[in-house]
Amino acid sequence: MQKLSRFSKKITCPRCGLKVYEEVPKCPDCGLIFSRLDIATNRDAKKLMQKGERDFILKSTRLPSDVSFIKLLLLSIFLGPVGAHCFYVGRYYRASVILLDMIAIFLLVAFNGPLLAIDDGALLGSFSTICGIIMLMWPWDVLMIITKKFKVPIAINLTSSDIDELEKVESENTLEIDKQIKSQINLEKDGQSEIKDIGQSKINNDSKSNSLEALDDNIVTIRQEKNKSSLDKNAKATIKQGKDILDNEELYNPITWKEEQGKRKSKKRNKQ
Repeated sequence: MQKLSRFSKKITCPRCGLKVYEEVPKCPDCGLIFSRLDIATNRDAKKLMQKGERDFILKSTRLPSDVSFIKLLLLSIFLGPVGAHCFYVGRYYRASVILLDMIAIFLLVAFNGPLLAIDDGALLGSFSTICGIIMLMWPWDVLMIITKKFKVPIAINLTSSDIDELEKVESENTLEIDKQIKSQINLEKDGQSEIKDIGQSKINNDSKSNSLEALDDNIVTIRQEKNKSSLDKNAKATIKQGKDILDNEELYNPITWKEEQGKRKSKKRNKQ
């Protein structure tokens, strides 16, 4: 098991919000495999938004490969009052709020005279205060982008052609691993025969056992790599449905996890 340093940084799981050490490969609460985030894209998240499948969309502070940090920062600085940076990454609700707020401020300025006549300017003051508070979302987003804490929608939605290509690569890796296993087995047999031929007078029992243990360890390591390769192959094949594979090879569904979270909360309330 990998040792965790007390100085290790913590990251927040984009699915359940649990803070875990960055060395941990999987969220202990929701089961999200963090390595899957490396192949997630913002483009796939936008496609799922159009289909209405928001349950399989995550919001991560780690920018995907198809989102440019420089472009996002420039849009937030120069076109932030109209929500351009939010439209760019697909945060349409937030972008619409900022855009409508900017339109409201423009109308308040354009019709400043007539509004001042209503209740001695009380209505204008109330609307101006509300619009000003909402517009604070713009500098806040700029600050979050600079500190790399701005959340971007991401998702994994591979096409059938992508899955075929991944399966081809995985099959080639499997054949290579099989060759390595066969070569290691042959080395093991050769090592055993050499040990028998040399005789007990030249090699003691300790060196013999150490040689066999080293060969066994190599074979076990290669077999583990083979199992890991097959597991990754199955995981990538099921990514299209927006699911992950846990260590016990069971499919993970975020909707099921949400239902389990609701049951846990109801049990806690009943106990209280």
